[in-house]
Amino acid sequence: MKKIALILLTLILFSCEDPIDIELDNGFPQLVVDAILTNELREQKVLLSLSGHYFNQDIKPVTTAIVKIIDELGNEISLENNNSSTYTFFPTELPFADGAEYKLHIEYDNQIYTSISRTRPVPPIDSIAWRKEAVFFGDVDSLIVAQFWAIDLPGLGDVYWVRSKVNGKYQPRTVIAFDASTGRGSNSDNVPFILPVRFAITPNSTEEGVRLEWGDALDVELYSVSPEFADFWLIMEQQLNNAGLFATPLTNVPTNIKNINPKGPKALGWFEVHNISRDSATISQDRINNRE
Repeated sequence: MKKIALILLTLILFSCEDPIDIELDNGFPQLVVDAILTNELREQKVLLSLSGHYFNQDIKPVTTAIVKIIDELGNEISLENNNSSTYTFFPTELPFADGAEYKLHIEYDNQIYTSISRTRPVPPIDSIAWRKEAVFFGDVDSLIVAQFWAIDLPGLGDVYWVRSKVNGKYQPRTVIAFDASTGRGSNSDNVPFILPVRFAITPNSTEEGVRLEWGDALDVELYSVSPEFADFWLIMEQQLNNAGLFATPLTNVPTNIKNINPKGPKALGWFEVHNISRDSATISQDRINNRE
């Protein structure tokens, strides 16, 4: 019986490697909106494209749209386009006020798409710490482990998005924090972020060129986000990494982009205005920080 089970399992595993040709309908192209803005004196971007066939990775830019950001008083910021999918504006002062509501307005192909976002406060990053730690996997015996220090703001219900860059390149490892923890309903309020959140800025790899090395430039970004954005990002991240023998069925990624005509074509993507805290450090052997 055990031999039969082993043979069946072997056949299943090997059969999963056979290529399968699937006929899919092309479908109707949908507007895709990437509008993640930050309250900073730097160029702000909205990217517009059209969705394509499942197996077609070519991005179709939308170059003829009208894009505006409108505040609660009706003041408008018109974004410029230079015949590409990118619509930009460069603020002369901090563009978004804490607690204020902003509307994204897009006119494209005789349709009007809108979305609403409210800015939320974000705590400052106090410092970045790092040290060498022994490891028992991979091809190295130790790794440089970095963490950032910050304290969750008072009041339950805050949500944060933690990202990091090593030598100017964003790391694929990110984390969503609910107050000071990684889980909803933890009641971890107004305390330092827990270890899994703080250590999320360390590359999750022992490979050369990916792991932290002496002299690397490490940038940390802490965004205040809405609970809805957290759901959007977690589902999108799951879909992007959804592969292998035990992959889960594909699911629709949520969107907060609405067509004002309920019978008109739908849009994909997300609009959100974030407050952001930043900090950076050079990982120096002469300045190891063993803060616990």
